Amino acid sequence: LQIIVPQLEPLNDQQMASIHNIFLSSQQAEDATSQGLDKLQQSMVHNIVVD
Repeated sequence: LQIIVPQLEPLNDQQMASIHNIFLSSQQAEDATSQGLDKLQQSMVHNIVVD
């Protein structure tokens, strides 16, 4: 999005707000995915140590 937005300008305020919301949503999804992968890795390490 950071690469694309400058090429889309000029955008109106509503369009910019929508892009900002998409950016925030994608950050939240990335954070959730990262946390899920961390927990999966911890679980796998735990299972390897226990077994």
